[in-house]
Amino acid sequence: MWALAIHCGELEIIKDKNERVLLVLCCFSIAILIISGARLPLISELEGTMLGSFLTSITYISVFENILIGYLAAYVFYLLNSYFPRKKLREDNLKLLNSCVASILDSYKRTRVYGHETALPYVNTECLDQEWLRHQVSELKKAKTDALKLKFTLDTAHTRENDFRNLLQIASSISPEHAEKWLVLTDKVRLLSDNYGEQPKATDEEMHLVRMRSKESPMHYYHLDLEFRIMELMEVTIEWLELE
Repeated sequence: MWALAIHCGELEIIKDKNERVLLVLCCFSIAILIISGARLPLISELEGTMLGSFLTSITYISVFENILIGYLAAYVFYLLNSYFPRKKLREDNLKLLNSCVASILDSYKRTRVYGHETALPYVNTECLDQEWLRHQVSELKKAKTDALKLKFTLDTAHTRENDFRNLLQIASSISPEHAEKWLVLTDKVRLLSDNYGEQPKATDEEMHLVRMRSKESPMHYYHLDLEFRIMELMEVTIEWLELE
């Protein structure tokens, strides 16, 4: 039972107030059962008193121990049939939602031309690193991002926009906070996706300006807008990851 309690701690069960109360009661019950089983001698001050007789009563001890054992059995049943399945479902839901977010950011990170075609189960989620995201936000502010990174990120955002909307129910099943943040993420994806098909034309002579991210490029302000929208998406992603 102690191993079970430690395992629960490793599973972050103590972060939830209600779960923490149940775990504390479980540990308290185990401690009382150990003390009761040791049959420690009654302190001299209680000998011959009503309380002393009550504490040493075989009937009282038996009933009290049965109550504690019943609680422990119920708690183990609760863990196996409710808490662990619920936690597994939460982890699976978060994995799906994170894969959807990562599909866009991975296209940016690895400049993936076919990022928009990658199925969610095969998306690389290494890009969901908060330190990396914060660094990229700083880099985006320099307005020197490779134009291909911006294009492929936009393509994936356009492809995944409906997925974000459809996954709101799953985010809601985790918590109201996750649902609220998912709505913000969906809005940022929409704002980025709105730029799809709005790319200005550039002649062959102007393409070197586009690649150099020159201010003379006809796509300069378009790329600035994409950088701003991607930066917003990354900032909200950091907030999303902090909820976990």
